[in-house]
Amino acid sequence: MNPTVILAKEVVNPYMFAQHDVLQDSRLRADRKSQIQKATALGNIYQHKVKIICQMADGQVGQLLTTIWQSDDNHVSLKGGRTIPVNAILRIEY
Repeated sequence: MNPTVILAKEVVNPYMFAQHDVLQDSRLRADRKSQIQKATALGNIYQHKVKIICQMADGQVGQLLTTIWQSDDNHVSLKGGRTIPVNAILRIEY
């Protein structure tokens, strides 16, 4: 397995990430949605950072330590207007 790439939130752009949904199982997708909602609440209430584990466009796994400020069904928004597509997120660690 390839090592995880550490990403700086300042260089994140949506084109860096996988365009397909990286989770095939509907239960895993539901868990991801719940994780994103919890991380968004933690970011807005406590400014708590989380680790986002995601798949990059080249197939590598990346991780990013950041605060999620806003989320919808398609994207999570980070400080500075940066976004990550939800379908590229493997999981979120608190």
